[in-house]
Amino acid sequence: MSDDQWSIRVEPPVLMPGKPVTVSLGYTPIRDHESRGVRVVLGCIERYRYERSEMAPDGRGMRRVTHTGVEELSRVEVTAAGPGRFVRGQAQAWEVTFEVPGVGPATFWG
Repeated sequence: MSDDQWSIRVEPPVLMPGKPVTVSLGYTPIRDHESRGVRVVLGCIERYRYERSEMAPDGRGMRRVTHTGVEELSRVEVTAAGPGRFVRGQAQAWEVTFEVPGVGPATFWG
């Protein structure tokens, strides 16, 4: 993910539970400003979708219904920098390493 001000690189690009991941951040401000700090957040999100048979609303027969959802299983935060001042055009860089939480095996067999 990148834009004109931020660049973010993750190594390795595919995260595995219990393995380290390094996040490299770059920021080039477009104006001078004060900062309360820089935090890097690793959120482990589970997105799921499944189908099941349910009774039709009119009570006559069954129908297939698709259920979807998103749950945050774990969240790890690291402070990369404390409060400070950013100067327009002056590039900043940080690198942090996380251990990807061992969120366990898949919760659904299908």
